Formats: sequence, C-alpha cells, structure tokens
Amino acid sequence: MKKQNIIIVVYIISIVVSSILVTNYMNQEIGNELFPTSISKKIEMTKESQVKKINIYCSMANIKNYPIILSEYISSIKIINQTENIVFAEEEIENMWITTKVLAKHTFFPYDRHVIEIIDGDAESSKIDITFEKIESGTRLKSKIDMELKGLLVVLGLIPNEQLNHAIITVFSPFENDAMNKDYSC
Repeated sequence: MKKQNIIIVVYIISIVVSSILVTNYMNQEIGNELFPTSISKKIEMTKESQVKKINIYCSMANIKNYPIILSEYISSIKIINQTENIVFAEEEIENMWITTKVLAKHTFFPYDRHVIEIIDGDAESSKIDITFEKIESGTRLKSKIDMELKGLLVVLGLIPNEQLNHAIITVFSPFENDAMNKDYSC
C-alpha cells in the first residue's frame, strides 16, 4: 500500500476511534445508545485483471498460503476440516491495530466461484461471494460482500464504501501478483 494511502487510512481510523471514545463516554454520562453495537453493510464491486482465470482462482483457493500472500492482513490460518470443495478454517485477521479471529467456511465452485462465510467471530454471518469470469484480457472478478460487524470490527463498518472498495481492490492485488507468473492447477 502506498504511503499516502496508509496515512489516509490511519487518519480515518484515528477519527473513528476518537469518535467511538467520545460517544462511549457520552453514552455512560447521559445513558443514550449513540454508538451502534453492530453494523450491516453491503458492497458490490468488479475488478478486471490481466491474470488467467485458472491462475487467480487457484491462488485464491489456496487458503494455506493466505498468511504468505496476505501477510499484511492475515497472520495465521488453521484448517479445521476440509473436503473436496469446502474448507473450514480459523483465521486470525489483522488490519492496522485491530486483530480478531474468525471461523470461516470456504466453499469452492471450481474455477468459477469462491464463497466465504464467517460462521463465528466479530464478523459472524458475513459473506463474501467472488465470481471469476474469463474475458479476453484475463479475468473479471465480481465481489458481493454482505458484512455483519460487531465488537471491534464495528469501526470498519463506519469507513465509507468508497474507501472499502479501494481496500478490497488492494486485497486482490497480492493474489494477482502471486498468480501472475505461475501456472496453477488446483
């Protein structure tokens, strides 16, 4: 991530954290519920990539490599159960100063779709649905994200959708880099 983008994200997060602290203090003093305890948000976005469909799909389907590919965001993955097209994994997610563990169910529809459902943790009931569409120049990635955030993750739900879209595109980039020069078969 570019230094300027990091500064902007840190600035936004510091404003949000300050607002949370002030709001929580006010809640205690006047007894009103001013700050949400949970946030629901829906985001849809499309990104075109020059990477071959099979390569980017296989890179994203290789969950064990997430701590390497997404080292800025995922510190560990523990596979709980795995069948041919479904993986249950405990994932430790980091973003700036927020660290949380979630239990995720990854469902694969080979080469066409990857669905991630959070079944436990501060993002429980969140769902990320990514489709992979072959186009002349590479692959069109379509994401539908239904976020259900609580606890510390409520702060992320307060970030405007425009910045969240940018963050999602930033998360796709490491997978593109990983898949760019590899011939995957998964």
